Amino acid sequence: MNQGKFISKFKIDLEKEFGAVKIKDNNIFLRIKNTEVCCSLQDVYRDYIISGDYNNVKDRYIELIWDVISKQHYKINLDVIFPVLRPCTFGGDNAGKFYREKFAEDIMIYFVEDKDELWKYLTLKEIEDSGYSVEEIKNKAFQNINKITNSLNVLDENIRIYSLAFDNQLGSSIILSEKFRKQLDKIGKDLLVAIPAQDALLVSKYTYQNRYIMKNLVKVEIEEKYRISNKLYRYKNNKIMLVKDKNVNLQLVK
Repeated sequence: MNQGKFISKFKIDLEKEFGAVKIKDNNIFLRIKNTEVCCSLQDVYRDYIISGDYNNVKDRYIELIWDVISKQHYKINLDVIFPVLRPCTFGGDNAGKFYREKFAEDIMIYFVEDKDELWKYLTLKEIEDSGYSVEEIKNKAFQNINKITNSLNVLDENIRIYSLAFDNQLGSSIILSEKFRKQLDKIGKDLLVAIPAQDALLVSKYTYQNRYIMKNLVKVEIEEKYRISNKLYRYKNNKIMLVKDKNVNLQLVK
């Protein structure tokens, strides 16, 4: 089932269960018992692609939605919140509802609560109503991601470009981990970093040759819903900066 047919079918089934359902900016919204629930259609469709069982995915998400609705006095579980990287366009017109911070030129940090089968993106209102301060949420989220492990493998011995060794749910967001960044320091003090997708992170020493190679690597076709950024960044002194292309006019001298 292609994505368009899947979304139409999923919307109809949710309407049977919950009544009025609205789709906007690749998210699905519903309100019942004075509780609004937002679910990312990207996540739901990805689960369907992985499992291949529509009814199983539908029933699981309906159960998860009812679970969220039943907890009208929502309490954030600090033990399972994490910071994640998303493109600056993530959330569309609804982006302002969520608590987010700028990570880089075109990348934002969102904060999510891991609900096993579903990531719940924390809204400003939920944080305000939770009794926790924004700083408490942030500090705990970064503490939690520091407990997640991953490492870097060399893609090619000749050019020494590194990528993530393991595929896990946090993917390229692991660069937010202070523990993981210590691995970057072992590669070099002046690095090129690319974050093309949610599950892809590329790192190399900063050289003009590597700039050229990585610039082409980030152009590899990636499904738009999983893309983070097609830009290159420079990582130096624990800071990340956009690498800007400079137009150089060369003239052939005979």
